[in-house]
Amino acid sequence: MKVRVFLYILCLLSGKSLLAQPGDSQYSVVIYDYNNWGFIDCNVNLNTYQVFACNIDYLSNDFLQTSWAPNFKTLKVIDTLTCNINTDTLFPFKTFYVGKSYLNTRMLLVIKNSIDTMFIDGTGEILISDYYGTQNNLMAVIPFKKGLLKLFELQKEENYRRLQNITYRTFWTNNDFNIPVYNTWIKRISSFKLNKEKYYHLNDTMILEITGNVTSDGSCADGAILWILQKKEGNHWLSITERMTQMDCGRGRNTFEKKQLPLFMITKIINTNTYSFPMQIELDSGKYRIVIFDDMGLPYFSETFQI
Repeated sequence: MKVRVFLYILCLLSGKSLLAQPGDSQYSVVIYDYNNWGFIDCNVNLNTYQVFACNIDYLSNDFLQTSWAPNFKTLKVIDTLTCNINTDTLFPFKTFYVGKSYLNTRMLLVIKNSIDTMFIDGTGEILISDYYGTQNNLMAVIPFKKGLLKLFELQKEENYRRLQNITYRTFWTNNDFNIPVYNTWIKRISSFKLNKEKYYHLNDTMILEITGNVTSDGSCADGAILWILQKKEGNHWLSITERMTQMDCGRGRNTFEKKQLPLFMITKIINTNTYSFPMQIELDSGKYRIVIFDDMGLPYFSETFQI
């Protein structure tokens, strides 16, 4: 406790104004709290969470090392991050924090309830860098943990990667996902194909064959996975229906080996007097695709098919 309070006071007393350098820019982060709030709404929790940008020296400058030990005696606050409103409906968080200079920021200090502190160690370039390497400038989502948090090590954790993927799920599934870096990611689903390649007709049943680790939809039924059916409209993909039951069993994971899963039957008018498995779905002609998710929340996209 005394160490945390001392460091906090040291930061405040050492604060100085930022001088932007050529090529410098703002950066944005989202704070996520597993224990209390989920995505932190800094408008509501303005006094609960405070975020400061700091500069700091390191005890080693060996560039062969992937993580250096910070020298907290040199810690200085250089900026107080401001709260901004999110206007993008594809993102699930209401607000995010903005810093003035990523070139000058080496560490973030997050203080919760004026007591609990988290130090996020990483140069400004790491803070602003796109987690997916896609040049979309998606914000890093930082889970609140007391103590020193090293971004380089955090990015290796499964829970962190899952949090990032789930956060931006709607963003990915509403756009064409054709960036080259996607092919370099570790794939948890090795095989994913539909029972027909290009065309489906009325009364056809869509069946998915899958091998790998998948996200279940939360129901208690065996083989019930989370999936989304999308239709191409202009340059975007619109979700027509999605299987996200989220029943008492809770969303979890399944491992399949060439398992065939009937998804739905295509019909023009649903017959409410007849029970059918799989369920019936009314679909117009057009271009469609299926999106499924592995157990890390990473999306997988089928080839486009015609109805």
